[in-house]
Amino acid sequence: MQAVGFSNVHAEDLSERWKTILHERLAMYRSLEAETVTRFGRDRFDTYIRNYEFFIEQIDIGALGGGRFVGWKRPTIS
Repeated sequence: MQAVGFSNVHAEDLSERWKTILHERLAMYRSLEAETVTRFGRDRFDTYIRNYEFFIEQIDIGALGGGRFVGWKRPTIS
């Protein structure tokens, strides 16, 4: 961000928070199985859960993470 003109850059690692949130969401999605299968079909539900599980696995092993980046940049006046 600094390379493109931002100053006062702050980065916060949110990976651990996201781990908890994503595991809770997966449990919620699984709890909605019957409703989701009725509405969208078994294949769509199974594919979504499988992909979500893969996504969470990547976060659990540290291959993905989450962050918040904040910086300040003065607007350029033309």
